[in-house]
Amino acid sequence: MTVHGLFGPSPRAVHVWPVRVEAPEDVAASYESILAPDELDRAARFRLTNQRKDFVITRCVLRSVLGRYLGMHPARVRFVYGSKGKPAISPAFGIQFNLAHSGAMVVIAVAAGCPVGIDLEYIRRLPDLQDVAARFFCAEEFDDLKSLLPGERQGAFFRGWTRKEAFVKASGEGLSEPLDGFRVTIQPREPARLVHIGDNRDAAKGWTLHDLFLAPDYAAALAYPDRACSLTVFPMANSAELLSDDFFVMGLHLPLRGLARLHGSRHNDLPSHLTSKSAFAGDKSANISLHLERHTE
Repeated sequence: MTVHGLFGPSPRAVHVWPVRVEAPEDVAASYESILAPDELDRAARFRLTNQRKDFVITRCVLRSVLGRYLGMHPARVRFVYGSKGKPAISPAFGIQFNLAHSGAMVVIAVAAGCPVGIDLEYIRRLPDLQDVAARFFCAEEFDDLKSLLPGERQGAFFRGWTRKEAFVKASGEGLSEPLDGFRVTIQPREPARLVHIGDNRDAAKGWTLHDLFLAPDYAAALAYPDRACSLTVFPMANSAELLSDDFFVMGLHLPLRGLARLHGSRHNDLPSHLTSKSAFAGDKSANISLHLERHTE
């Protein structure tokens, strides 16, 4: 069984789902019936209520989106796990996915015909930005960062971080891939791309990077191997909408409708009209951690 028909005529395509994660604690608890026992065990290990709630909602949103492609209720979605703990869907379905969560937002990439990696970061002030960059960026990236005006460095840092994380997630290496072992562009007017992997510039040409402008004050990037493919970014959704009974029913029967389908080139970013202008306006009071995390999912 494959679901390539949902991606249109292209044999290689990526769909991106940005979702605002919000729900009262009691509502989030009601979603737990969707989760598998191992997910419930993982949720129970979170000490902080907000972290546990965010994990439950994020996982349920992932199941809801994947259920739409697989033609099944979210509770019936089954994950397999790689040696590094990365979740996946059985290869028999013909799709791959990746997700990222930061601040009040989660973004999910679903792909046909290629592995995919996506990363998301809430852009905020980092007092130790230079120290973090010195530790995780390669020497050329760090030099690029230092060459910028002080007011440009924060944006450049988060552009670089999300591009690098998206690549290592797509490559399948996850946390075992050193972030300083390859170079991405970070300059403000440079298109997103890999410059070299190790010392190999030809290997870098085998990958495509996109910046994603999903909401104000967020940086996001998408990575996948080979040439640029068909890319669809859906409108910003609310987790409560995705987890409603109506969405479950609609998701099993209605075709996917995207905000835009883009056949971008390797060096083209998404246009500004895809940015949600209001979804996160005034949301700077959200519970944002002041450290960067590396994710296996």
